[in-house]
Amino acid sequence: MKRIIFFLLFTALLASVGSAAPGDKIFYEDFSSYGEGELPAGWIGGDNMSVVEVNKKKILKYFANGSYDITTKKIDLSGNFKATILMKHYFHNEYNEYKNYTSGWKKDNYIKTNSSRSIVVRFGTYQIWIGDGVIVAGIKGKWSDFKEVETVAPEQTFSLSLERRGTVCKVYVNNAKVFVGRYPEVKMNNIRFSSNSKFEIHSIVIEEL
Repeated sequence: MKRIIFFLLFTALLASVGSAAPGDKIFYEDFSSYGEGELPAGWIGGDNMSVVEVNKKKILKYFANGSYDITTKKIDLSGNFKATILMKHYFHNEYNEYKNYTSGWKKDNYIKTNSSRSIVVRFGTYQIWIGDGVIVAGIKGKWSDFKEVETVAPEQTFSLSLERRGTVCKVYVNNAKVFVGRYPEVKMNNIRFSSNSKFEIHSIVIEEL
């Protein structure tokens, strides 16, 4: 009898090992375990960024001017998931009043300036490009249309989420859905942040769906 009970318990234990249930966190980082000036373990890049304490909370933030290109440690994103990043940026588009022009030098200046003052968040091959109040998402050769989103304005904390179920990807800003599309080519194993202007990351949470 004892052998049967032990076998059943051992079988249940084996079944639970390595399987992530819905709601389980695949990855979580709020930088609280790192000292000021450090870079999270396994992250690559961040030459001009480090963990700092602001209002008694630790975040990953710039400490010098320059370009920024930082990648998280390797993350297993093979199944369905929702990744949510709490962040803030500081770039301002001084040609914002030209954004409604369809052609001409004003439109060219708007595109050029917004491209150089923006941040790209790459979930592997899936990319979300954020300008001053403008956002676009997708993969190379298959992009969504530009969409104005006031909540990604400079110096305003906002949450950015990518939800993937099979081949369908959905993007949320502050829990409001802004894009949805089918991208069977998406491959992901980390998150990369690239920007020519200052930004900060407050936390990253990735949950199994």
